[in-house]
Amino acid sequence: MRRFTLALVAVGIVGCATRGEPPRDTQRAEGPDPRQGEQVDRVCFARTIDGFSHATANSVIISKSPNQQYRVETFGQCFDLDRAHTLRLDSFGSCLSPGDKILAYPFAPTRADSQVIPCPIKAIYQWTAHPDKDMAAENTD
Repeated sequence: MRRFTLALVAVGIVGCATRGEPPRDTQRAEGPDPRQGEQVDRVCFARTIDGFSHATANSVIISKSPNQQYRVETFGQCFDLDRAHTLRLDSFGSCLSPGDKILAYPFAPTRADSQVIPCPIKAIYQWTAHPDKDMAAENTD
């Protein structure tokens, strides 16, 4: 099986201009985050991921398009994920799934970055950036 690596650069000035408020935890006191959808077993991107946002210590939102976003959760805290300007997705094949890895870089990766610790992916969820708009659209049908 062929190993597939995809590097993503954050969208926006220095990677944080479009982040907004990051999802702290998907289980709030009032219930789960309404933006998080069903868990999926893989994201098949075939090199079409646009970027990432909302990085925290243990999750990041990856975008395939404005209408296709996924929350990727890692096991424990991932070093530098919340400060990442560049991500590298390390997977076997063209689909990202649990067990694959994320490597977070505070700047563009260089040869000196061999010390970056890979973060194994725990789970992947569908993500809706604007759940209120989606709910309003469903109520007009």
